[in-house]
Amino acid sequence: SKWARLSSSIARCKTGGPRGSSTDCCGRHRTGRRCYPRSVARARKKKDTLERKLEALEAALREPESAEARAAITAALVKGESFLAARAASVVKEERLEGLTAELADALARFLESGAKGDPGCHAKLALVEALDATDAPRRESFLAAARCVQLEASWGPPTDTAGAVRSRAVLALGRGDYLDLPLLAGELLGDPLAVVRRAALRALASHGDRMGAGLAHLALRHSDEDPLVTSEAMGALITLAPDVGVPAVSALLRSPDATLRELAVVALGESRLPEALDALLEAMNEVVLGSDRAIYFTALALHKSEPALRVLLTFFEASRGDATKAIEALAIRRFEPEVRERAEAAAREAGREDVFEEHFGT
Repeated sequence: SKWARLSSSIARCKTGGPRGSSTDCCGRHRTGRRCYPRSVARARKKKDTLERKLEALEAALREPESAEARAAITAALVKGESFLAARAASVVKEERLEGLTAELADALARFLESGAKGDPGCHAKLALVEALDATDAPRRESFLAAARCVQLEASWGPPTDTAGAVRSRAVLALGRGDYLDLPLLAGELLGDPLAVVRRAALRALASHGDRMGAGLAHLALRHSDEDPLVTSEAMGALITLAPDVGVPAVSALLRSPDATLRELAVVALGESRLPEALDALLEAMNEVVLGSDRAIYFTALALHKSEPALRVLLTFFEASRGDATKAIEALAIRRFEPEVRERAEAAAREAGREDVFEEHFGT
């Protein structure tokens, strides 16, 4: 086996035979020193070189605005290995450094072309897309190329696509701009094998704000994706882009026989914060018999963040202990809002639920 041959090579080296007698030997037979096969020696040398480069880059980046740091960042982007370029790109994003858009775009193109050999795991490509999105003059063509990047890498079993995060981040960047053909790209990515990319495509449509994208969100909702988070994004995008269509469509799912769909619809309506969505939630909640099924409605009321929703939620503080506990627990997501906390504390005190309030809101 491979490991048996490697062990045998090391053993031959350790015997201190003639210099260079083994083809696997590194050629160094010095007294008292361990000798390794050439492949191991080369790997160690490469690791030491990369570590020295990273240390030099980190030293230059102690003052990101300095000329030395700018030169080091430029060099890492222009000709550095993937991990150096990724580190340089992260500094550009974090420090909001200007004037490096061309270098970032060229580096992204370089790693898109080199594939897994030049950037295993797509760490550099992802960092470069994020840095480009943070610049004042992002390049649309770079995002388009990244949004279609597929990188299959060896793994246990079939090859794994490691570029899903790159595609996701690129389409989100385009969604925040004025790219008119975003619905075309989103439609393409809604057929992506990776759920994270399908979710990003729907989120990009919602962020873009074009009502024409509502049709894709509606189709994704009707398609009933195997990943519930994709369905949740479809609900949110449809309500955002076409509330007159989205609220009725999602409200209809409040009475679905599928418990997961019901819960997703409740949360999507709550997050919309629309008055008509609150009406649909309250109507459906009045039909709920079991207290355990009302808990998700309490969460939606807390997410709605409207005065009417808050008033309804506070009335449940005086209900059965089970409902009161669930209502207080749901409202605790707003515990850092002073007015909400004050009103919740007063309602809990009046209902004799101080212990439940302190458990979920803290003292």
